[in-house]
Amino acid sequence: MWAELDEGAAPISSFRSAPINRICSENPVVHKHAKERIRNYEEFAQSVQPWQSATRR
Repeated sequence: MWAELDEGAAPISSFRSAPINRICSENPVVHKHAKERIRNYEEFAQSVQPWQSATRR
């Protein structure tokens, strides 16, 4: 199970470490053990849930 977590964290590490000014990801809430495996992990600056941007009628 830990090997699968490492395997899943690798692409996220590459994505979050890319030389890009702004990064957006879906489902950004990260499990505490995954945070330990993602290189240079930083908490996200902003989180928006779908219900927060829904048009109120």
